[in-house]
Amino acid sequence: MISSVRIQLQDRYYIMSLIRDVTDRKAAEEKFLKAFDLSPDLMVILRERDLVFVEANRKITEISGFTREEVIGYSSAQKEFALWVDQQEREAFFKAYFTNGTGSQEAKLSRKDGDVFYASISAQRIVLADEHHMIVVIRDITERKKEQEQLILSQANLNATINNTEVFIWSVDRNFRLITFNKPFAAYMNKQYGIDIVPGSSMFQGSGHPEESTMASKWKEIYMRVLAGEIITLEESRYGIDFQYSVSPIIEGDQIVGVSIFADNITERKAHDRALADANKKVGELKLMALRSAMSPHFIFNVLNSIQYYIAKNDRLNAINYLSTFSKLIRSILNHSVNNKIKLSDEIEMLKNYVQLEMTRFENKFNFILDVDPEVDVDAIEIPSLLIQPYVENAILHGLYKKQEQGTLHIRINEREGALVFEIEDDGIGREAAIKLRKENFPTHKSMGIKLTEERLRLINEYHRAAFEIEDLVNENGPCGTRVRISVPV
Repeated sequence: MISSVRIQLQDRYYIMSLIRDVTDRKAAEEKFLKAFDLSPDLMVILRERDLVFVEANRKITEISGFTREEVIGYSSAQKEFALWVDQQEREAFFKAYFTNGTGSQEAKLSRKDGDVFYASISAQRIVLADEHHMIVVIRDITERKKEQEQLILSQANLNATINNTEVFIWSVDRNFRLITFNKPFAAYMNKQYGIDIVPGSSMFQGSGHPEESTMASKWKEIYMRVLAGEIITLEESRYGIDFQYSVSPIIEGDQIVGVSIFADNITERKAHDRALADANKKVGELKLMALRSAMSPHFIFNVLNSIQYYIAKNDRLNAINYLSTFSKLIRSILNHSVNNKIKLSDEIEMLKNYVQLEMTRFENKFNFILDVDPEVDVDAIEIPSLLIQPYVENAILHGLYKKQEQGTLHIRINEREGALVFEIEDDGIGREAAIKLRKENFPTHKSMGIKLTEERLRLINEYHRAAFEIEDLVNENGPCGTRVRISVPV
């Protein structure tokens, strides 16, 4: 670049020329203009003195809606080029620029068609052709702003939700200091413990509450387990409220940075569950009573047939003895008919009377052995009433009665591992032979007694955890009887 000036020296005029090498500057300007045009953001150059558009890159139409030809040479102050929706924001932007030589702002801008978008605007002073200009960069941040607004809205909704729920929510860092908590939890801590919790505090430290040490120790143990990666669910009752806690680690990246706790008030649910369990238990008890009332006639009809048999034979002595024992048994059954449980001593007495009736009816066709472990307190233990009588009846009617020679009924009662165990053993013909005979003699008869007994035992097992098993006894000659084992928790 060459510049010249006329000068006078001693009454003579001379021309002085200055030659400046601007090769580097030209190269820099070309590089700048290329980057300027290829920028992904809208870039414009304004002349500072009148804010006239000097240059605009190719993004101008895409972002503003104007063409380059529409803006070059025109002032940005003209109404049609005033992109700012809020003109006060525009004034603030230029005021900051002319004060500091730079400026930045996020604002709503309007495109040529009136469509509004969010933009990040920044300006920097540059010198072109020895004159101050401002280069303005406009970046469309509409999507980011929408995401931010959505995030703010979501956070507001989340805060509203967690602060209007009955669930207590809080979190602590690795040093057991509170990070966040919701309003219901803060109110509970204030009401029950007199503590005004704040972020960064330890909930019980220095509270002076009588339970401070116990609670701090308890929760420290829980927090330590969760910080080691465990997820814990537990329940407890405090101040008449049933809580269910869900305690989980807070994970950032691959690090556990804290613990989050959700405490659900399950008082009503627990009360409902208890009421439902009580109702189901009552239904079960009523079913047992109904089944007992169905079994008793089954037995009573058999005994009455036997008494009728003695009367028909004119066997007055046996008829009177049989009737006397029968009346004792009926009296015991009536006394306990409304109760689902009975003292073991009363059950044994009823069992003796029943077996005595059957022995008399079958003319002492079998022997009876009753072994009660002396360690068993028969007056202190209660069991479901008429629990083993149906199986004793089966042993007599279907096992011992069909046997040609005299048999033995052996009943054992003892206690093992917290359960009362009954064993009803007979040396009769066995179940398989008894079923075969019943089919031959009564092919159309369906035994309601067995079905009622099985249903009753199922209900007893459901509510009293009774265990039941039948064992077919065999020897070298084949079937030799049956053993029934029933156990009921004491």
